[in-house]
Amino acid sequence: MKWLTHALALLFGALVFWLSTSIQLVPNAEGELVEIATKEMDVSYSDFISVLLTVVTVVLAAVGLMIAVVAAYTVSTIKEDARTAVDEAVEKRLAGLKKDVAKIAFQMGRPGPSVEELEEGFDPEDTEVDR
Repeated sequence: MKWLTHALALLFGALVFWLSTSIQLVPNAEGELVEIATKEMDVSYSDFISVLLTVVTVVLAAVGLMIAVVAAYTVSTIKEDARTAVDEAVEKRLAGLKKDVAKIAFQMGRPGPSVEELEEGFDPEDTEVDR
């Protein structure tokens, strides 16, 4: 953002310079405003068109630069928003899958011995491993 402040200061300075020269007043070395002596200019049509096209080129370059800055900021924001949306969707989908995984892992949905039936046949003294 520091560069944006510098760019705005430069733009404001250029605006002040343009306004002061358009009313034909510029500051001298002592800081006093003095009138510029003007004379009638003899500008050909081709010179005028050259200056006009140069101004249009500079303005378009400035607009392109501003669009590039906005695009760079927007791309990072879109990436963050997409990442957040994907994380939320995955969490929502996993919440439903956790129940299904628990059923499969613990065989809650299939017929088999219950916990009580398994505890009846349990012998704490049995150290032999069936192979």
